[in-house]
Amino acid sequence: MVDSKRKYVINVDFLTASRVHLNPYYFSDMWCRLNMEKKRKDGGKVYVTGEEARQYLNGEKALFFDMKPVRNLIDWDV
Repeated sequence: MVDSKRKYVINVDFLTASRVHLNPYYFSDMWCRLNMEKKRKDGGKVYVTGEEARQYLNGEKALFFDMKPVRNLIDWDV
């Protein structure tokens, strides 16, 4: 079951840019390529609320993936 409050997904990609997208469980987002698998060391998916996404984008809260800080987060949909 999907948490209905997690309306956004952050596609963490350490090699290029990490982007905030609408959660495809709820919305059709043509730009989000979450179906492409990547090596865990290169990133992955983090499901967040709108408030959490805003905090990460504004630098109010630090985002970590596998205990590594995500420093290349850019605004995409939020």
